[in-house]
Amino acid sequence: MTTPDATGPNTDPVLREQLITQVRGARNRFRRGAAIWATAYHTSLIGAAVLSATAALVLKLPDPPLNNLATVCASLAALLATLNILGGFEGKWHANRNAFYDLDALLIDADDPETSTRDIRNGLKRTMRNQRVSWIAPPRQTDQTTDK
Repeated sequence: MTTPDATGPNTDPVLREQLITQVRGARNRFRRGAAIWATAYHTSLIGAAVLSATAALVLKLPDPPLNNLATVCASLAALLATLNILGGFEGKWHANRNAFYDLDALLIDADDPETSTRDIRNGLKRTMRNQRVSWIAPPRQTDQTTDK
């Protein structure tokens, strides 16, 4: 990952510190984003399951007015599941988590004096681009089974 730089803008310690500050800021934003999207994903997923199960249990009760509660629970379960899918919560969680991990690795590389400021800048740009691209077009799952 290193590009040797004897002199020039790639060895400027002020620029290096500014880039490292940018990387840390982006890392913290991606960490917060991962936490937010993970919460949205898991809350909607578990909430839909709990509401769906509640609707099924309420229908088993002999009290007819509770049928309205079952309808509300089932409707909310469907709404949560739909929001989860349409919002792409899982993909956004993964995109932010992966960007956070990539920037962690970049900070480790930045501790090495052989890593140029150009490498740090390019690593930051690559991570930010990958994160944004994965929001737009998440990677497709491929079948990894093999015939034996």
